[in-house]
Amino acid sequence: MVKTNRFVLLRSTTPLPIYDIIALYNVETVAINEQSVSQFKGYMLEIRMSAPKPFPNVEESPFPMRPMSAMLLSRELPRFCAGLSRADCVSLGMTAAVQILLKVAPVLEESVSPYKDSLTEFLSTAVQQSLLKPFQDLRTFKHVSVRGHVSPKLATTVEHEMAKDKWPDPAAVLLGMQAKREKGKEQYNCRDYAGAMDTWYECGEDIGLVRTSPSWDNLVLQGRQPFIDTLANLHFTASLNMIHVGIYSLGPVSFVTNNTVTGALLKTIEDSIWAAENCMKPEFWQVGRTWRPSDTLLAKLRYRQAVFLRLSGDVRRLPLAIRYITEAHDLLLDDSKISAEARAIRQWGIGTHS
Repeated sequence: MVKTNRFVLLRSTTPLPIYDIIALYNVETVAINEQSVSQFKGYMLEIRMSAPKPFPNVEESPFPMRPMSAMLLSRELPRFCAGLSRADCVSLGMTAAVQILLKVAPVLEESVSPYKDSLTEFLSTAVQQSLLKPFQDLRTFKHVSVRGHVSPKLATTVEHEMAKDKWPDPAAVLLGMQAKREKGKEQYNCRDYAGAMDTWYECGEDIGLVRTSPSWDNLVLQGRQPFIDTLANLHFTASLNMIHVGIYSLGPVSFVTNNTVTGALLKTIEDSIWAAENCMKPEFWQVGRTWRPSDTLLAKLRYRQAVFLRLSGDVRRLPLAIRYITEAHDLLLDDSKISAEARAIRQWGIGTHS
């Protein structure tokens, strides 16, 4: 059973948002509390995690922040590591600070073990590699120790690979983000609107991970201003695309419909507007500098903000809608869509006073 199931013990000894990672990335667990976990013997790998300071939960998380234990099967490791690779989306700074101990076959350290003789032979280098491969593909984890019944060379390799920068090359970063934006466009053109929004969301999330990662300063040093400008433009346009698809997926009737899907779409639109505005904040990308989109892109943002406010039907937001559509018109004087929206907002204003 130990050989076939390959149980893995996951444990955090300090408060970390591990429950959030498990839930967000659909990691299946065999047991998820200390009492149940303690019933298992003979697990093949122990993952022990800790941090020198507490890390906050993801926003609105239903899960408690406390030390935790869980038992899972080794087949879930790729999914868990996929979540771990995006840990900074759950709690900013976690990747750089978290300490990870990977102990291979801790059962063999027991003085009396029914598995010892058979497992010693079973745990070939190939089996060790299969257990550790999902971790070997992780990057920017600087505090990792691999111990236990493992080849010293393999242990050193895994530690070295996990400590590498995830984004060492600015050109490769831009190519990866551009590919995601274009994939979203293709999905949109094929009317896969949900898929397009997921791809653009991931693009923006990835850019956020790059910007807050330890790799950022080196990327800016290498890529200089063209790198920052291109990345900011990618983030801004991905956010614009999400606002556009979100608004027209809802339609005017859906804005007053109270259901889970509508609520999620409204939040996505609001989050995308917030992300686009963030791109233009002073020193968001670099100290001493403020990035600004082209007049055309900024006009698109203001136009879509105005449409969003009008369709919401909240008259308290009428002055803001007027401000946004006026800004859009000043940037693109002859745009027919902007002119039509300005007329619609004027009619909305007249209707509120009639």
